[in-house]
Amino acid sequence: MKYFSHIIFLTCFYILLSAKVSAQPQQISDSIEHVFIQARTDTQTVNALNRMFNKYFYTNPQKALVYTEKALLIAVKLNYKAGCSNCFNNLGAYNYSHGNTEKAFDYYMKAIMIYKEIGDSLGIAYCLNNIGNIYFRKGNLEKTLDYWQQSLSLKEMLNDKIGISGSLNNIAAIYSLLGNSEKALFYHKKAYEIRKELNDERSMAMSLINIGITYKDLGDTSTCIDYYTKALYLRKSIDDKAGIAASLNSLAVIYDESENKIKALDYYVQSLKISEDIGDKEAVITSLINIGSLYTETGKYDSALIYNEKCLILSREVNAKQRLKKVYENFSKTYYRLGKYKMAYDYYQQYSDIKDSLLNEASSKQLTEISTKYETEKKEKEIVLLKKDKEVQALEIERKRILIYAFSLGFGLILLLAIALLRGYYQKKKANSILYLQKEEINAQKDHIEQIHKEITESIHYARNIQRAILPSVETANDVLCEHFILYKPKDIVSGDFYWFTKINGWLIFCAADCTGHGVPGAFMSMLGVTFLDEIVNDMKITRPDNILNELRKRIINALQQKGSMGEQKDGMDISLCAIDTKASTLLFSGANNPLYYVREGNLTEIKGDKMPIAIYETMLNFNLHEIKLQKNDIIYVFSDGFADQFGGIKGKKFKYEPLKKLLVSISNRPMNAQREALDIAFQEWKGDLEQVDDVCIIGVRYDSN
Repeated sequence: MKYFSHIIFLTCFYILLSAKVSAQPQQISDSIEHVFIQARTDTQTVNALNRMFNKYFYTNPQKALVYTEKALLIAVKLNYKAGCSNCFNNLGAYNYSHGNTEKAFDYYMKAIMIYKEIGDSLGIAYCLNNIGNIYFRKGNLEKTLDYWQQSLSLKEMLNDKIGISGSLNNIAAIYSLLGNSEKALFYHKKAYEIRKELNDERSMAMSLINIGITYKDLGDTSTCIDYYTKALYLRKSIDDKAGIAASLNSLAVIYDESENKIKALDYYVQSLKISEDIGDKEAVITSLINIGSLYTETGKYDSALIYNEKCLILSREVNAKQRLKKVYENFSKTYYRLGKYKMAYDYYQQYSDIKDSLLNEASSKQLTEISTKYETEKKEKEIVLLKKDKEVQALEIERKRILIYAFSLGFGLILLLAIALLRGYYQKKKANSILYLQKEEINAQKDHIEQIHKEITESIHYARNIQRAILPSVETANDVLCEHFILYKPKDIVSGDFYWFTKINGWLIFCAADCTGHGVPGAFMSMLGVTFLDEIVNDMKITRPDNILNELRKRIINALQQKGSMGEQKDGMDISLCAIDTKASTLLFSGANNPLYYVREGNLTEIKGDKMPIAIYETMLNFNLHEIKLQKNDIIYVFSDGFADQFGGIKGKKFKYEPLKKLLVSISNRPMNAQREALDIAFQEWKGDLEQVDDVCIIGVRYDSN
């Protein structure tokens, strides 16, 4: 994943003075000293400082912040309400751009209150738009559309073309989010035409970027690059350094995804240099992440580690946890490709830990907000009840004074009844409060668990894609093997069983293996197995099954750092491995705990494997080699234990090996694809509604002497 490749830029309105204040006779200078010289009144000083905020907001945000804070101090002292409202709007824009949406919301609401007081409809419209942006960032589309619609109505009433173009841009963003790219493109182009008419170059550049993103969503990468490039030239012409860096990064991502790595790297480096010059640490981190990822993809692992390390230091410095998560993921991928599996696993663990931490922080914050809101509402209700109680008591005292003798008995009964009712009310209220808190806690825990489950499932699906990429493809199987079938049924999303085959120097080599466990642990072991078999056979040219298994065992023990000590995890694999000499019609077999079956003219013969696994074990002898002289139409079967160990049938017992042998003999005269289908049907019928207990892998190969 590359950062900032698909961000639709929302229109956020900052200072309004350029549209509303006409009492400024001279051009504002770049120098703040000249601003004070030109300003004839204190209110003009406030306006000038706010104009300087608008001038420096994109090129030097910290400098812009200083100007508007100075303006606010003067405006408050003068009770200059228009100046105060513009300052609050600017402070909202600054906090929004720096990710502090809660502060931004508070400043926008303060600005709206003053705009309403002084009758400034345009100011209200702009603030409503900006609040809509906040809800858009939070993912609350209902409130987003509500605020944007209010804003657009006011702008149309005032014929505010700048504001209308911004609202069109934002509505286009909603259509992009909903997947309607054609409508999004229509609204983005309308916004661009208005901005072009107004010669608003900064907003024109924003529209060009948005149009480019929309073309990319439509699959038109070439047109996307054209619009990105136009935006880059326009931003260079107005010296918008932050915008230039963002445009360079966007172009780099496009070239990176298009496999033009050289051009992508050039743009990433340019973007990084500009971001470092202006002190934009978030953008620096983004560029470092993208460069490190590119170096990993192109096999330049040393360079990737250098950039990942720089990014790690900076991300920790600014406490950017979301970016830290991506850095740890990049480290894990790089070390995995280097074959340093332990370090890859350690960084993947840190990636998982920080992901869980972010989830916990979000859940805790949400629970605190709900609790605070509830306590506030509870106190308000208690105050109302106390006021009502006082009113009732006053009436009762007056009534008792007038009717004390005539209705003393009746009053006593009424008072007792009132006390009983009040007590019952408070008890019920207390019980409802407890139930409410319990319900909120349960809902929070439920949401947290569902989010964690979603994250874990996504990670496992990602692992499945990796495992599928490592296992040999169907096309490879058809090229390498004779007539064959592969029945492969993982118990979970990923599998601890795997199959593997290759053809080298006249030898056809294949195997079925069963790793310790299933799911994610088994899948990790299976990827080690496939990687090591490729190295042993295809790189080292070892073709004898017993020698292959001896070398595989040695590598597994080293990779898992097994010592054979007490209490050590017994990880490893069972395997049946065959090598066919196609010239001599000879099959060589070695097995670790798993056997080989072959059927000849309706008779099944079993060749047992050695009683030891591919792992550290109490007896670690060399594996035995078995030789079989093959005849035409002999069928060889290798498999894991998942089929035989499946519970099912009427009594819910295991299928077992003897019935499996009979089943294989009964279907051995069928074509291989039909055999696979028959085995699959038999497995499903036996399992019925019961859960699959283990991964299933069976390979069948019919030998053809030709």
